[in-house]
Amino acid sequence: MTKGLELPINILVAIAVAVIILIGVVMLIGPQLGIFGGGVGLESAKSRYCGAYVRAGCVDNSSNGLTCASTGTTAMSPAIDANKDGKADNLFDFMGAYTGTISPDTCRRSCGCPGY
Repeated sequence: MTKGLELPINILVAIAVAVIILIGVVMLIGPQLGIFGGGVGLESAKSRYCGAYVRAGCVDNSSNGLTCASTGTTAMSPAIDANKDGKADNLFDFMGAYTGTISPDTCRRSCGCPGY
């Protein structure tokens, strides 16, 4: 073996290790930065929509999709399809997908409405 070949191999190994570490860091931090999200995350959507619902006094308003009373055709804005049915959700449908159960009381309780 010649000493001239050791340096390039060592450098290649060091670069490979650095790339693997960089990929690991990106995989850990990426979801928090929204790199892999491709849209509105469920947790931030819950905060946004529930916050608007609570600020409105937990009063159902089907015209803007902020309703825990029942399903409806008007979606919240920006639209999100948490239950993956191909249609944008209103708050009731979103919270059903988010919590795994669906009822008006569950929706209001999960949003933090007083008295639920």
